[in-house]
Amino acid sequence: MGEEAVQREWQTATELHRAGRWAEAEGAYRRVIGAAQANLGVVLAVQGRRGEAVESLRRSLEQGHYPEIYNTLGSLFQQQGDLDQAVDSFGKAVALRPDYVDAHFNLATALTAAGRGPDAIDSYRRVVRLQPGHVAALNNLGQLLCQSGRTDEGVETFARAVALRGDFFEARSNLGTALTSLGRYGEALVHLTAAAGLRPDSPDVLNNLGNALRMAGNHDEAIRAMRRAVTLRPGFVEALGNLAAVLKDAGLIEQSIECYRRAIALRDDAPIAAGLLFALHHDPKTTAAQLKSEHVEWDRKYASAHAASWTRHANDPMPDRKLRVGYLGAVGDSPVGRFMLRLLANHDREKLEPIVYADVPHGDRFAPKLQEHVSLWRNIFTWTDEQVVSAVREDRVDILVDLAMHGGRNRLMAFARKPAPVQATYLAYAGTTGMAAIDYRISDPYLDPPGRGDEDYSEKTVRLPRTFWCYDPGAEVPEPTEAPCERNGFITFGCLNSSAKVNGEVLKAWRLVLDAVPGSKMLLHWHDGENRRRVAETLGAGRVEFVGLVPIDRYFETYLRIDIALDPFPFCGGTTTCDALWMGTPVVTMAGATSVSRGGKSILNNVGFAQWVAHDLETYVQRAVGLAACTDSLALLRRRLRARMQDSPLMDGTRFAHDFETALRAMWREHCQSAKP
Repeated sequence: MGEEAVQREWQTATELHRAGRWAEAEGAYRRVIGAAQANLGVVLAVQGRRGEAVESLRRSLEQGHYPEIYNTLGSLFQQQGDLDQAVDSFGKAVALRPDYVDAHFNLATALTAAGRGPDAIDSYRRVVRLQPGHVAALNNLGQLLCQSGRTDEGVETFARAVALRGDFFEARSNLGTALTSLGRYGEALVHLTAAAGLRPDSPDVLNNLGNALRMAGNHDEAIRAMRRAVTLRPGFVEALGNLAAVLKDAGLIEQSIECYRRAIALRDDAPIAAGLLFALHHDPKTTAAQLKSEHVEWDRKYASAHAASWTRHANDPMPDRKLRVGYLGAVGDSPVGRFMLRLLANHDREKLEPIVYADVPHGDRFAPKLQEHVSLWRNIFTWTDEQVVSAVREDRVDILVDLAMHGGRNRLMAFARKPAPVQATYLAYAGTTGMAAIDYRISDPYLDPPGRGDEDYSEKTVRLPRTFWCYDPGAEVPEPTEAPCERNGFITFGCLNSSAKVNGEVLKAWRLVLDAVPGSKMLLHWHDGENRRRVAETLGAGRVEFVGLVPIDRYFETYLRIDIALDPFPFCGGTTTCDALWMGTPVVTMAGATSVSRGGKSILNNVGFAQWVAHDLETYVQRAVGLAACTDSLALLRRRLRARMQDSPLMDGTRFAHDFETALRAMWREHCQSAKP
């Protein structure tokens, strides 16, 4: 009650008193006392005397219940950390005045602080209904929606706030970050760039901008933004982790690993530590034993704690019954989706029900091709790990197959909770998760020659009899043309692998190849930026041409310009090797001491070209130079490689699915045997 209102109430009380209207005078005096107590409470609160302020406000309520007093009292309780009392007070305020916007907003913030997200969402929605232009409520609502896995709705909500107030920094930044998480990088950059313009020295927005730039392929600008974020906030672990990731993408693997270790030294962080594990596979100095040790340590530090929550599974332990098999990963417009297509299409549905947990954005163009071949399709792109675990349990999955390992957007923390009785890892890359929660890893005799190396993995290795890969180009692509050297008069070597796989040792090897083949050139897939200059300096000015990220049809056409593909090492190609062969381009690979280095060996042996596999640098160069010397052979290969691929185990979906199902059945029988009382 304001000062003038108090004076009027006091005058009314005095007049009633003089007139002998005792009951009415008492009510008026009590209202004056209540107003005085309330105003005293506000004054005490301003002075920081919160305990006295609360007591004064409570005494004022003895004289009458006012929504403003409950609202003020709720704010004091929230400042004191008493969230239950705060929620109760704000609730009483809105009950007394349902259109009290400030109290609804305060109630929503208190519910958020109390961890009552769904109730807070409802409260923020009431604020927006009462006052559609309340941008702070829209921003907070958007954050809660994103945190609850409803990112699409969060984006729409942030966009409403930005449309109302274009200079609202928090909403701009949050909108850009949410768009990045949905894979909408171009849109994300618009808003994150605007947010950075509003606050150029914000480490958080620079980190988010850098992450979006990285995902859009702008490595130089991403590195600059993240370095600036770390300079402004030296202990910024998230920015260090993101900087490490983009350094890896740019092929600066030693700098990447050092940056990952700096971040982890500052704070234990499971996703950043997983990024380090993935990066180690790209370093020529990393041994198989080191990979095993670091992966097992990751499990001990981050995942093994979930073992305490493992519960007995109710799945019927009958060894020969129909199985429900879940596949979890980026099963969409990605290499994972392409390699999964023929397996899913050829599963024996009398013996197995395939279920896909697709970690891909809604609207993925390749997803419909895959959905035709599954019993159940769940898009988990915006789901939390807890939601994934609940769904797997509700779907009564017997065997859950990880398709990501420690790569980006992995869901290993969901696997750590053991939602399925049998868990395996496959396809992402040939390695180990290090996790006690994952029972098996699927491989083949070339990736992991029988009789040695099984000690390098925490999982039990199950070798498919022929091939780890079942290839499908995934799109209509052009027929191979004549060998480029026939029209160019010189040999064009090429590599369309990610620049993350091209380290300094690889560049030195390629320089040896180019020097040994006069007039030869190199065609590389490489993002714009400083690293193109670094690569050109190593390989020789005028001897290298770069292509950027292009649509898949143009990507396949690029192989029509390459005579011989050179595989990087130690993390060699998988998808790109198959794509090259499909387009009639032979591939030279070097198999090493880790399983990821033997992917090319596996593919080439299955196509019948083991002679293109080297086991040391000297032989690698010799294989490439030898192929380049036989232009007639290159022309013949151009015409025949596609048919050779089609007739190989690499594209025999029926046979591959049978082999895969046999492996799954063996896993299940082992589980049933161990489950016997």
